[in-house]
Amino acid sequence: MTKDRYTALFDSARQAPLETSTADVDKWIATAALGLGFTATLKVFIIKNWVIMTSILASLTGVVVIVTMTMNTPSKMKNEKVDEKNQFLTGQKTIIPVEKVLAGSIAHPEETVIEAENVEEPLFYLSPMYLKDSSVPTLRPVQSVKQIVPQTTDNQSFSRIETSGFASFTLMQGSACSVTTSLDSSEVSFDIEDGKLEITGMNEHDPNAIIITVVELEKIELTGFSKMIMNSSLNSKDLEIDVNGFSSCQLIGDVSLFDAEISGESTIIFSGKCTKMDLEISGMSKLDLTIESADLELELSGQSSAKITGAIVNVEADISGMSDLKAKDCYVESMAIDVTGESDAVIQVKNTLDAEVSGKSKLKYYGNPTKIKEDASGLSVIKAMK
Repeated sequence: MTKDRYTALFDSARQAPLETSTADVDKWIATAALGLGFTATLKVFIIKNWVIMTSILASLTGVVVIVTMTMNTPSKMKNEKVDEKNQFLTGQKTIIPVEKVLAGSIAHPEETVIEAENVEEPLFYLSPMYLKDSSVPTLRPVQSVKQIVPQTTDNQSFSRIETSGFASFTLMQGSACSVTTSLDSSEVSFDIEDGKLEITGMNEHDPNAIIITVVELEKIELTGFSKMIMNSSLNSKDLEIDVNGFSSCQLIGDVSLFDAEISGESTIIFSGKCTKMDLEISGMSKLDLTIESADLELELSGQSSAKITGAIVNVEADISGMSDLKAKDCYVESMAIDVTGESDAVIQVKNTLDAEVSGKSKLKYYGNPTKIKEDASGLSVIKAMK
């Protein structure tokens, strides 16, 4: 009878459903750990072995930590389900709490709440740190387009032009004096007084933006970063040009007396005919001359340079410093030249050559002149070329 009773109890236990929960397992583990720890401690006290006791105490400490972590594990996670899609696609207002951002640059972190109503697409929240670190382009205010009012100067006669700043212009010769520009008064200014036109440019611009027409031209003075170009021929009796700074002048014409002085780092280009020319080039300036002339007086100094082509009857040249004269393609009837310093000169003379060279300068001449007078001193060289 007793055996049958025990058999029935065992069968009932085997057939009973298992309803062990995570909490029960945690309790069993904690009870077993405490029991083992207590037993080991008693054994240690009995044996009185301090080495084993130390090991057991360390093991007990680890067990207590594990039990504490196990019992503090949230048990609600297994029963929770999150439906993110339904949360964002709901037609009602959804309150989305945002975690507080703990950043060094945020003194008082706050909770940001985004309300979504009748949204059809999921919302993506950009945290303040993302917005801070992401390179979002800065919107600049739209500037209004400047209204350009063309300036025109008519019925005022002038025969001299003086520029400064960034004044650049195109020169023409016509039946009446005028100035026309597409620039407004904030970019360029004009003033005509006592027959002289003064131009001041505030910004760099194209020479075609200012068109100047003259009847007769006597003098041009370019300073600063000025630039003058001329696409048509200029007829003038006497013309004086003064170019300095970083300016440039380009001329085409037929001039009786041409007097030019170039300094700084300027450039002058002249092409045409001239009865008499007097040119003084200094600094680091450059001269480009294509000419038919009766007389030329040329002075190069500093580190200036000159390139001359064409035909000239008489030339008087004074080359000094570290200047450079290239006139091989300029056919000269008679030339008197003085080269000093460390300058170089290459010329072509047909009839008479009077050359004096000193320092470390070099003179090379072409043309087989019929009459030659030469004087070379120091380390200078005079050499006939074929």
